[in-house]
Amino acid sequence: MVHFGTGRRTLRLARVVAHRFAGIHAYGAVDDPAPDFIFEPERPITLFEGWNGSGKTSLANAVVWCLTGKLLRSQRLPEGGDKEYACEVERGAEEEVTQHTISPVTPLPTGQHWTPDRSERTVPADTWVELTFVGEDGIRLPPIRRTQSRTPNGKLVEEGPSASDLGLDLITFSLGTTMPGMLPYLQVGSQSELGQAVARLTGLSDLVDLARHATRAKARIRGDLTRQRGADLERVEADFLRHRRDLEERISEFPSMAPTAPLPSADGPAEDLTALEAHFEGIKAESLAHAREVLGDTFDAAEPGQRRNLEASIVPAMEQMRRLSQLQSMERLASLRLEAGPREELEDLICRLLREAQTLEELAADPVLKRRTQLYARVTAWMHEHGHADDGKCAVCQHSLAGVLDAETGSLVSEHLDQVARDSEVLSRTVAQWEEAWTGRLARDLPPSLRRELDRDLPASPATLLRTAMTEELFATEGFAGALSSLRPGVEALTSRALELVPPFAVPALPSLPTSISAATPTLSVVLRRVRRALAFSDWMSCNRPALLQALNTVRTGFSEDEAIVGLDAQLSRLDLIVKGVAPINAATELVRRLVSSRAERTSRLKAIEDCRTAAQALDEIIPIGALATAQVEGLQRRLHGRAEHWRNAIYQNATTFSPEPRRTGMTPQGVIDIHVGRDGVHAPAQHVSNASALRASLLGFYLAFREHVMRTSGGLALVVLDDPQDLLDYDNRQRLARALTALAAGGAQILTTTHDRSFARVLVAEARSGNQIEHRSIHPVNASRRTLETSLAIEDLDRKRSDFIANPDSAPHAQDYANQARIFLEARLGDLFDDPAYPAFSAPSDSTTLMPLYDRLRGLVSGRSNELFRSPVLAKFCADAALAEGAAARRVLNQSHHRDRDALSYVEVQQVDADLRRLRSSVERVHEEFRRYRWREPLENERIEAVARLTGISAPPLNVPIVQDIAAFSGHVPSGGSQDSSVEMFTSAWFANKALFYVRYDTMGFAIPSGSVAIVEATPSAPRDHDLVVARRGRAAFARRLLRPRNGEGFSLAAEATDPRQGKPTLAFEDRAAELHRVVGVLFSQLPPPDGREEATLIGGDPTLARIEVAYRVREDSAVPRAMPGQIILGGAVISPERLDAMEGAMVAVTLEDGDSILKRVGAQLSRSLPYLRQFETIGGLGASVVIATERVEGAPDVPVMLNARPVLGVIYQP
Repeated sequence: MVHFGTGRRTLRLARVVAHRFAGIHAYGAVDDPAPDFIFEPERPITLFEGWNGSGKTSLANAVVWCLTGKLLRSQRLPEGGDKEYACEVERGAEEEVTQHTISPVTPLPTGQHWTPDRSERTVPADTWVELTFVGEDGIRLPPIRRTQSRTPNGKLVEEGPSASDLGLDLITFSLGTTMPGMLPYLQVGSQSELGQAVARLTGLSDLVDLARHATRAKARIRGDLTRQRGADLERVEADFLRHRRDLEERISEFPSMAPTAPLPSADGPAEDLTALEAHFEGIKAESLAHAREVLGDTFDAAEPGQRRNLEASIVPAMEQMRRLSQLQSMERLASLRLEAGPREELEDLICRLLREAQTLEELAADPVLKRRTQLYARVTAWMHEHGHADDGKCAVCQHSLAGVLDAETGSLVSEHLDQVARDSEVLSRTVAQWEEAWTGRLARDLPPSLRRELDRDLPASPATLLRTAMTEELFATEGFAGALSSLRPGVEALTSRALELVPPFAVPALPSLPTSISAATPTLSVVLRRVRRALAFSDWMSCNRPALLQALNTVRTGFSEDEAIVGLDAQLSRLDLIVKGVAPINAATELVRRLVSSRAERTSRLKAIEDCRTAAQALDEIIPIGALATAQVEGLQRRLHGRAEHWRNAIYQNATTFSPEPRRTGMTPQGVIDIHVGRDGVHAPAQHVSNASALRASLLGFYLAFREHVMRTSGGLALVVLDDPQDLLDYDNRQRLARALTALAAGGAQILTTTHDRSFARVLVAEARSGNQIEHRSIHPVNASRRTLETSLAIEDLDRKRSDFIANPDSAPHAQDYANQARIFLEARLGDLFDDPAYPAFSAPSDSTTLMPLYDRLRGLVSGRSNELFRSPVLAKFCADAALAEGAAARRVLNQSHHRDRDALSYVEVQQVDADLRRLRSSVERVHEEFRRYRWREPLENERIEAVARLTGISAPPLNVPIVQDIAAFSGHVPSGGSQDSSVEMFTSAWFANKALFYVRYDTMGFAIPSGSVAIVEATPSAPRDHDLVVARRGRAAFARRLLRPRNGEGFSLAAEATDPRQGKPTLAFEDRAAELHRVVGVLFSQLPPPDGREEATLIGGDPTLARIEVAYRVREDSAVPRAMPGQIILGGAVISPERLDAMEGAMVAVTLEDGDSILKRVGAQLSRSLPYLRQFETIGGLGASVVIATERVEGAPDVPVMLNARPVLGVIYQP
């Protein structure tokens, strides 16, 4: 039985923190999770109301999963949160759809933010939920957490808490979470997970199962098992008798080995078989004692190990004697034989070697001759290489060599050349090269048998090889290594005597290398010596092979003239006869061993039969426990029936007085919930006569009664999680359910419930409001602009906050709470409106989804009338409310209530705007209803926006400045009055005709047009090309973006290019002609005060920067990319002095240096305060390098470039 803690302890949920949980969070990017969801229940009942699909169940699942690892699922019983499934990622028409494994608690990624790489098999898991509980004494316990992650190889890992972490029993974690989650799917009268769980948790099911198993086990033990053990015993006894008869027959064949005592029986003592085995071993030892005559005194026949080794060795030893030729030394001796032909070729090779060595010896003795001979060898080699004929003339000067003497040797040159021709291979090499060549040649050309002898020395004589084979290698084999090793001394003596008759071996005196050559070629000398010795062995073998074979035969058979000396073959034959003589005894010994084994197995079978008898007797004491457990179940049923009927009647009311009433509520030990209903003495199973609502009410009543019992006896978690409980009952009984839940909370339960039914929510709030037991919160789901689910007070709870505010005059805390909750109420409902990526809740990366930015954004969209929702008069009326206008008192109070200085907000200040807050409360609720109606309708056909009038062009000041051809001229001084050279290209104010200016408020055009700059656009809308920078106007909204057109040419997108990718704005998609597009043709790097409004681009009438333009330059290099591209024109202002550079840090300038170089850079910071004239000039677009420049010449300054002139870049003209 499961043990419930002796100390009754009740805990309440105080805090929920969820991280990246499905339904509560958007997945986002892997390294950018949504903010954690945090909620702290404050009342006995927390009601979450929201649409289907808003995340209500996910919120409940966060709590259920943390405690149990399971999830409430639609249309099925709760299941594990680690039960993975495959999601599919579409990657465009040209790529295949990929599948990736994801867990149920992980949010589904979206293509707008992040999708797994096609090579990844899984979606990364990074989910955890943390719950904090508080005791009845108000002390918070350490939080418990369940986490889910993946190993580096993608395996899902889940780690969760244990009930013991809170000092509770396991039942408490599932009692208020998964058990109520099972209720919609249970069937009365059938086994169910809830019934089995209750049976297991009470421990009764295990006891009944134990008793049932004991009954079946007893029957099987006394039946099949006992019969099987008896059959095994009969088989073993039959085997014993058969082995005993075989032994009797063996003894009758050899009466000499008969024991004195009769053969043992199967039930005799163990000592009789031991004595019988010792008898046969003794006879065997006496028989093998004759082997001492062969093996000597070292062999002890009384030692069992030596006997067994002798028997095992004799056959391998005799087999080895038949394979003596396979011994290593015997194979080596046989391989030294050479035929006459190879023998003569080897002698010729050695003679040639010696002749060449003699030639080298002679050259070494006469250095002059050696030097001149090597010279002639090289000349001869050169003549052969170039195909020069030997015509008796000098190969160099073509004079005849007849009679020409060598000036150093005195010999004829022609004789030297002839000698070299004969021995060119020798003479052209050094001694070391000659040694290496001959060593390799011998290793290559020797017969295989002699080639192996080049790496080792032969022994003193061939007879030594025979001695090694017979006295060492033979006795290292398997057969001779054991008991037969005693034969080795005799074999050694016999071998020595046999080899005395073999002719002696003497190495003949043979020519060797000359002394000086031998000293210079040690390796070749050793090789030559080994070859000559191998030849001597071969020659000796050719002459004395019969004598050597006779010596080997003598070792095997002994000397015929001396019978006292026995050969090895004869000794082995005698030992073989001795071993074969004990074969009957071995057979008898083996039969004795079988008798011993059969008797041991018989004893084991007898013990098994006795064990069966003992087990059956022990099971007789266990079987009655089943009846006791059943009686306990019935006692528990009687105790629970009254409370189950109470809760059932509280939840459900029969339609008529004739409807059946509950008569019995029970549960079998197997987990079957058995409910009977009836009246007037007749009852039947409820599943046959009750309706679905009544059955569910009965199940819920049984569950609540059981929960009461557990909490009363053992304590646990007060928490009860109910997901859409109103769906369990019919409409008429839902009010009774609300009343029952209120009573349950009054009894100490902490209810966390969800609903999509507004009427049930109102009823439950009304029932629980009197005792201040309920916290009614509205669910605001995850959408394109909200990454984490949010909850806010429902309208009824906001009204209650206002009532508390009115009921407590001059109470600042009540006023501050009311204002803060009103702000949250407005903020959450406005956030729901922006669930479409085309209309996000923010228009700049720095904006947050708080009340005032949401309101300002909504007002802009309503002004633009971009779709039917934003054209609604309900939204227009809300946006026109004076209470939210800039400077309004209500707006100030709402802002202050959410900030740190909220404590400074007085009661009077809130009271003065109470009417505004009431009006806003009703107005935003109507806005939210309008939004819901808009969402419920079918998608409307997008209306074509009416044509926007052409923008009014700017009026530029008079301009007539030269366009210079190099940066030096651009950065230097320009003559006043402009250039008089008619060939110089001029930039005039005529270029600004049909142009308009837009102030770019946010970082949406990347490095090309920073925020705060002025974009120059074409006043007339056009159809810009793909990737053009544009200002798009849609109603009153204006977007400064880069235009992206799809390949199919339908529609377009406006992409924001942020310099910081983390702050990027989402891409907006439009259909064709949904907005007016103005191509950007230039930019002015102005620093104007921002005009009113929050749009990305604001139309302005002019820019004073135009009046400061003094010169222009057509860009030729890449150093200013992407700010200015080759072919574009940059506009320059007045020449600046060094002291003005501090105020221009970050600005783009053209600098001319004293050495004549000119560069385009951004003004950087001073290197240090001690060197104010040294300044860093940074790259503009990443091309090129930063440079340190001295802004003025200073005596003793470092050797760096010195600035001559500098001019600021005021703008860039993209389309000259």
